[in-house]
Amino acid sequence: MITLPNLLSFLRLLSTPIIVWFWDQNNLSATFFLFVASALTDLADGALARVRTNSKEISWLFKPTLTGQILDPLADRILIVTLCLVILSIFLPLWLIFIYVAMEAGLIGYSVWSQLKYQFKSTELKVLLKSNIFGKIRMAVISTTIAISIVAMKYSFLRSFVFFGFIATLVFLALATRLYVKQVKEFKGRAKF
Repeated sequence: MITLPNLLSFLRLLSTPIIVWFWDQNNLSATFFLFVASALTDLADGALARVRTNSKEISWLFKPTLTGQILDPLADRILIVTLCLVILSIFLPLWLIFIYVAMEAGLIGYSVWSQLKYQFKSTELKVLLKSNIFGKIRMAVISTTIAISIVAMKYSFLRSFVFFGFIATLVFLALATRLYVKQVKEFKGRAKF
């Protein structure tokens, strides 16, 4: 189903290769503004999915969908991991970026595994797929770090902020993962198998 939140997530997904192309063309302004616009769609799609309206004519535009619950984090991960590999690799050692990618992959893998293993009901799955506060902070910090790294190509005094922003991202990713694992264990304890 095409809803406004799903459309924004899809646009974020489509923007990733365009951002990389602008970066490759050394067009820092276009890279920066398109990335910021793409990152803001992450905020907008979540807000739109939470809109409640009494109008039946437009309520379908805002309705949260399972497609959206999958597409939104997928678009986030593709955008962020791609730009980490393309842009942040200029400022950071590749092994550090691979740690981030491995942590993201581990979280996604654990999410899929826990959903398949415990076969959560749709209401439990909805709560489980919901982003936690540490995940939201992680997304804000990594997005800010990528934006700063684009600007740092012109203003080198910002380069040290890239490293510290990335380390903060790893910390919040670890906290988000810990909270997610705790939620799965709580659901597992309540579930009747």
